Amino acid sequence: MVNLDPRNGQVTVAFFGRGGQGIKTAARVLGRALFIHGYNVQALPLYGAERRGAPVYSYVRASALDIEERGSANADITVLVDRGVSSQAHLSGIVIANSKKDENGMLCVDLTSPISRLGVFALSIAAAAAAAAIIAELDVSNIKTAIEKEIRVPRSLLEVEQALAEDLFYEVKSKPLPKPWPEEKSSASILELSPEPWELSNPIIKASGTSVMRKTGSWRVKRPVIVPEKCKACFLCYVACPESVITLDEKHIPSISYDNCKGCMICRSVCPFGAIQEFPETEVQPIA
Repeated sequence: MVNLDPRNGQVTVAFFGRGGQGIKTAARVLGRALFIHGYNVQALPLYGAERRGAPVYSYVRASALDIEERGSANADITVLVDRGVSSQAHLSGIVIANSKKDENGMLCVDLTSPISRLGVFALSIAAAAAAAAIIAELDVSNIKTAIEKEIRVPRSLLEVEQALAEDLFYEVKSKPLPKPWPEEKSSASILELSPEPWELSNPIIKASGTSVMRKTGSWRVKRPVIVPEKCKACFLCYVACPESVITLDEKHIPSISYDNCKGCMICRSVCPFGAIQEFPETEVQPIA
């Protein structure tokens, strides 16, 4: 467990993921839980231009004393909500990775499967609960109250989210903790996210069809699957797809590019024949 000394203790938690995954909200929920417990808290995000899918970082710092510093170069707990941004993350402390696979030096927890029925936004709840579980001073009531304060949803859905957080909290508590990652010596007061290759981020579009270079399928929580026997080749899904990831063959039979499909399920909602079904991503493809 990571401990907060009641006299001068401090703990810092960093969340890494993508825009739209609730990285900022995860920090707010965990920060609220620590505040409820009686600590002084900072909860701040760091990102560039707001864009769904762009790398996002947020951190929470809690202390029994006044907090006079800003930014975070090293964390006691690092939560990798999206493994796709691990190359841009500064790993330090105990590392929690959103993964079904065990990885050396990391506490691997499947954060995606439990929230698949709720949508990708619920990753914020899962990430906050996982981090809270290894902070010795927090108990599950802190995180459940924090969810109620920070997440604005109907009461029936709130109770589902609180139950989900409780299950993840105790799942993480039952796991052995890996050794902390060695802290890198750094004089930086603010963590910098390295830019992506210019071919993907250059604002000047010099050729058509460049969006296919960005593989956005890793953002997907739910996967649309076409049932050939039910498809009538009406091509409504092709017209409605906001990402243009559905293509038609010479007979107007659609197919989906899962490299770039974000799982918005608009295609499923417009299909009049029920030819597109919805499956949790973790049931059809392991988390990388």
